[in-house]
Amino acid sequence: MTIDEMRRELQGRLKKSRFAHSIGVANTAVKLAKKFGVDEQKAYIAGLLHDCAREFENEDLQAEAIKRGIIIGEVEISAPLLLHAYIGAQMVTEIYGVDDKEIIQAIYRHTVGAKNMSALDKIIYFADMIEPNRNYPGVDKLRELADKSNNLDEIILTALSESIIFVVQKNALVHPATIDARNFLLLSKENPKMMYPFLTLNDDTEIVHSEILPDNSVKVYVETPDSKDGFHHMTVYLPDYRIEEIYRYTQQEVEKYLEIIRSTAHLIIRFARGGGFENAPDF
Repeated sequence: MTIDEMRRELQGRLKKSRFAHSIGVANTAVKLAKKFGVDEQKAYIAGLLHDCAREFENEDLQAEAIKRGIIIGEVEISAPLLLHAYIGAQMVTEIYGVDDKEIIQAIYRHTVGAKNMSALDKIIYFADMIEPNRNYPGVDKLRELADKSNNLDEIILTALSESIIFVVQKNALVHPATIDARNFLLLSKENPKMMYPFLTLNDDTEIVHSEILPDNSVKVYVETPDSKDGFHHMTVYLPDYRIEEIYRYTQQEVEKYLEIIRSTAHLIIRFARGGGFENAPDF
């Protein structure tokens, strides 16, 4: 299904105001994706379809979740509207033909967040809060933060905190996933993973890598100084070469650095297991 076909299908299924919100989230997600180096098409599709399950009335969401084998937690029993995210993550495949795991995950996580959110997860979560049709106290400050800050984690930390405050003020239940998402970001700031130097290129580009992460991946960070506009950077995760952020690199530069990482990935993973180049045996 093309994006135009997705839009038409969605428009036929949602109320006018909900469809307008979905378009607003999609367009806002693209702006954020462009700023933070995330795939813009994935951001648009995830933003467009994030609320696709809102075609169901609230009272029908539990039945739709049960039909799809979705586990309903205590918070969702109390607030069944939350189920639309989990149902939507299945509907995007059922109805719209989307099988991209990153898009599906971003839709699944867009209401309450999660530990270790991807950049796309964060963008959809935040775009849902600040798209132009949103009108609530404090939204303009969040929009201003999106314009001024170049730190996606700081933006999401603020968004999660504001969300928790809003829910608590309503004397409603705070979802554990939201607490986990916020705590994960705070703990990551306090205890950042060790990054080990790997290569310095002729143009002063630095390539560093993490230790082996809990999911058995390795984070590789590439940074190039630029006299005009500061640092350009990108983040790549091994072993699947997943790119999460690109900032100011051209496509040609991205391909160049990816080729360097591909050709040395076996060493990077070896050093990540051994505590960096200096501690690796036989080197």
